[in-house]
Amino acid sequence: MDIAQTSPKSVAHPETSKPIRGVSFGTNQPPDAIRQLIRRWLTDEVANKILSRFQKACMTNRQVLWSGMLREHAQQWADAHGFQTLTTALGPLLYHGDSSPQTQAPPRYIHGVSIIFAWFVSQGDLVTVLSHPPPLLFHPSGQTFYQLYEEPIIKGKMGNRPVGRIDTAHPAIEVNVLAAQDRDTGLALVY
Repeated sequence: MDIAQTSPKSVAHPETSKPIRGVSFGTNQPPDAIRQLIRRWLTDEVANKILSRFQKACMTNRQVLWSGMLREHAQQWADAHGFQTLTTALGPLLYHGDSSPQTQAPPRYIHGVSIIFAWFVSQGDLVTVLSHPPPLLFHPSGQTFYQLYEEPIIKGKMGNRPVGRIDTAHPAIEVNVLAAQDRDTGLALVY
């Protein structure tokens, strides 16, 4: 599956396999609105551990956010295309060191981690969002976690820097024959 691009910059970067460096709550604080969201679900100590993990584990511009599909489908797509989901980037912190299903992180934890992940990737040049194919794209209610929290963060609408480019891919579509940019959202649409 190809991914539409909305800028002339190439997705391929020579530093793709290098970890992202230089972002921490100590040196590059998220704006107050994002810090308040993080603190709804996580302590500062836990948030710092998560950010430290992302700094070590995240490959530059290879992160995926997703909405409207099973996590397993998003993970399969990301694995097949060399991208990282929140689950991949979080690694053992997802299970607090024990990968049995009984110890999987509670939703409260995942919500806080998702806010940090969205802010972290907004510091980069590219994020890929997996969604339904057009015309639906995202849930019509506008009330998904992605729509309420992650999208405003990656678009820089919470006092933070926006990600340089948002590419949208649709795992349900095997062959892409046309790429366009949505006028309202600025997202690259792949048909």
